Amino acid sequence: MTAAAELGELLSQCQYYSPMTPEQIEDTVVTGLAADAESPQLGGQPVSPELLMLLMQEGYAELERHCAGTQNAITAADFPAALEWLRRAAEAGDAGAMVSYAMYSAQGAGLVTASDGPTLARDLKAGSQRAGDYLDRAVRAGDARALQVRADAYANGTLKPRDDIAAYADMHALARTEQGRAWPPRLVELYLQALAAPLDAAQLAQARERGDAVWRECCASGTR
Repeated sequence: MTAAAELGELLSQCQYYSPMTPEQIEDTVVTGLAADAESPQLGGQPVSPELLMLLMQEGYAELERHCAGTQNAITAADFPAALEWLRRAAEAGDAGAMVSYAMYSAQGAGLVTASDGPTLARDLKAGSQRAGDYLDRAVRAGDARALQVRADAYANGTLKPRDDIAAYADMHALARTEQGRAWPPRLVELYLQALAAPLDAAQLAQARERGDAVWRECCASGTR
């Protein structure tokens, strides 16, 4: 199970990897904005430039830890195999693989085109249907990373029906975990602000209360 999860992670993550410094990431964001590139969405609104830059810097730090030395060795052609290895590990009970399967199947479903063929499109659709359940199972298993992925799923209506209260609740819970406390405070602040934007005061209070309950269920015992 561990070997399948590690192989799936490597093949899925590292197809996107090429070394970038924080300064290069900042330049990429600025250049994209200048060229009117479409910004990622969170809760139906474009992610702010500062939040996008911090997310990319945090993401590339994670890629660097896992993928250094793999550039050009892993390509998009490895993606179907990556999902299959992650699915096998998830079915065997690996919570990390459940989260990665959900995250990458959602990304793949957004990128697939007619030229990729009906088989891949069908597989990704089936994967999306099981991925939401994987996220719930991973949260119950204490995997804090699942909280961010599920928050995005709720905010954007992918893998889960859109639910702005649930999205904020999951990120509120993540902020209380060891992983969330390791993030730059400004990143957490901006993420919560973006997810709070659609909520009124009563809904925000409800989301925070729900997030505390999610944290107790997931991570209060000191698991990830």
